[in-house]
Amino acid sequence: MNNKNRRANKTASDADLYKVSKSSIKEFIKKERRHDELDRLREVQSQARVWRRVVLFCGLLNLLLISLAVWGL
Repeated sequence: MNNKNRRANKTASDADLYKVSKSSIKEFIKKERRHDELDRLREVQSQARVWRRVVLFCGLLNLLLISLAVWGL
């Protein structure tokens, strides 16, 4: 795919990129050559990583609080 075709094709929206897997985002990054699009893809990748960490932390915190409630502390 040459640069003219790449620019004529629309890029995937952020909402669509959040739904794809981690490996798919890495493939998008390998294919992409424009710096502005690379920055956007890396930002999506970073935000997805932060989201997973926050969800994991909140889940563990909820488990801790539920276990303390069950034990009566």
